[in-house]
Amino acid sequence: MNLHQNFIDIDGLNIGEKTQAKLEKLGLRGPHDLFYYFPRKYLDFSTVTKISDLSLKNSRIDFPGFYTVRGNILGIANKKTKRRGFTVTEAVVSDDTGSLKVVWFNQPYLQKMLKPGDSVILNGKVARDSFRQTLSMESPTRATEGLIVPVYSETRGLTSFFISKLFSKIKEGVLLETEWVPGSVLERQNFISLQEALLAIHTPKNLLDLQAAKRRLAFDELFLIALQGGMIRKRSSQLSAPSLTLASVRVKEIVDSLPFVLTDDQKKSLWQIIKDIGEQKPMRRLLNGDVGSGKTVVAAIAAYICTKASHKVLFMVPTEILANQHFKTLCHIFDGKKVSVGLWTAGSKKMRSPGERSEKNDDKTPDSRSEILNSDIIIGTQALIQKDFSIQKLGLVIVDEQHRFGVKQREALLKIREQKGVVPHFLSMTATPIPRTLHLALFGDLDISVIKQKPASRKPVVTRFVQSWNREKAYNFIRASLQKGRQAFIVCPLIENSDDNTSPYSPPNLGGDGGGIFEQDRKS
Repeated sequence: MNLHQNFIDIDGLNIGEKTQAKLEKLGLRGPHDLFYYFPRKYLDFSTVTKISDLSLKNSRIDFPGFYTVRGNILGIANKKTKRRGFTVTEAVVSDDTGSLKVVWFNQPYLQKMLKPGDSVILNGKVARDSFRQTLSMESPTRATEGLIVPVYSETRGLTSFFISKLFSKIKEGVLLETEWVPGSVLERQNFISLQEALLAIHTPKNLLDLQAAKRRLAFDELFLIALQGGMIRKRSSQLSAPSLTLASVRVKEIVDSLPFVLTDDQKKSLWQIIKDIGEQKPMRRLLNGDVGSGKTVVAAIAAYICTKASHKVLFMVPTEILANQHFKTLCHIFDGKKVSVGLWTAGSKKMRSPGERSEKNDDKTPDSRSEILNSDIIIGTQALIQKDFSIQKLGLVIVDEQHRFGVKQREALLKIREQKGVVPHFLSMTATPIPRTLHLALFGDLDISVIKQKPASRKPVVTRFVQSWNREKAYNFIRASLQKGRQAFIVCPLIENSDDNTSPYSPPNLGGDGGGIFEQDRKS
């Protein structure tokens, strides 16, 4: 077997062109790709919970969770909902300790497949019924024997079950994968072999087997990331960057012009960046801080220094909303100063001329992308760097939440940063908390600055978990907030995969658009 050939070319698989196209949509061109297409989660049918342990009186679950039960079906029936007309299949399953209500949505065929007296193993989310004060299992997965079942990310017309079956047909090819970690390291760290790990990650025999596979493959991933970071750092040390300096008195002027006082962490991070960009060695720094900690203003001052050193700044962000937000923020910071700011996204093209004040509210609409590229600071999404991209005298690249860019966008950023042996300085910003050990593994090529302090004026964020029986209270809170003129953002996950991607739940009537479960708000 050639691990890199198409599935369609492997004898015995009977994969057609349409199925091959669906597999490639998931990045699965051939066996090698599938070996490293790890399950996103596992259903543990090997650990069976007695129904009595899920009862209200002896409950061991304070929040909804996934459990496996084994029992016999006492009864099963289909019902039609009045409001939306979809089918609800209800069954009662019992073991020698008690009984449990089971519910499936839009699967009416189950009434014919499952009969009273049938033995089943079910894995699903167990939650309290707020009206009857009983427990029910929602949309469980069925199994015929107690196993640990892998669940893969899917695409339309290609199920996790199909992917699992495909792996079982080609799993012998795992033996052709080359072990690259020295035997002495495997022995010293008590790692299993690469071949054993790949087999166990897709078809674990038990939880210990799965844990050993995860441990080995996690090492591989982190080691290769750290190795790549070291190679990038070594290559960067051989390149040069423009020295961006500004008299300390002028830096103080821009800092003093801010309508607030920088925190000590902001000052420390800014000083580290100023020292870095003043060198001819390319800066590679990560600015880490919580949302609202003031990362943007630190980056803005670094950008100001760059523009006053006669170089341009590229400010890349992953979304249009964030790009517009940064455009407004920088225009406000540089209000009345001789700094031009340009914005280019798929939906927005704006420019603020040097010295122009924000109260005029007359941002210019540029005629072309080249006009935007003449700005001192250019803010944009991937739309800015899709093709024919070139900025003269680029001195600093700032990237917000770089991990959210796709592979092609990251490659384009690398090309920007490496031109003719001279590269701009690079500053990455993130709000994701990064422990030091993880930083050394994932960002070994970057120096790190951390902003832990919060500005005095920052509004606190309150996060609350809302129990299902308090759902209506949460909706009432949202309604009251909407009536006060505030906004509510409601995130609705896909509850169940289906051909039409419809959810069995209807959004609540909140007196406005949207629906879902309220979990977080910001105090006003």
